[in-house]
Amino acid sequence: MTHLVYIEASPMQAASTSIAVATAWLEAYRQTHPDDTVDTINVWDIDLPPFDADMIAAKFAVLRAQNATAPQQALWARAVAVSQRFNAADCYLFS
Repeated sequence: MTHLVYIEASPMQAASTSIAVATAWLEAYRQTHPDDTVDTINVWDIDLPPFDADMIAAKFAVLRAQNATAPQQALWARAVAVSQRFNAADCYLFS
């Protein structure tokens, strides 16, 4: 079984040609690969954590085992959750 992650990134949403093409492709894909899973990540709907100075400090504190504070651990956990969802894919589709 294959796990596909579909990244929907067009700001045009319903007016997007790339989303229309991807939607048609996904319908055909699901028919020919009924056991595969598809995870759709719409970058306009997901709450992405900011990758700012606080996030960078949290990253290094956690990864370098430098006694990360509870807020740093929580902040880095948000970034890890997003990356795990992306990294779980066997293949990707972008629009």
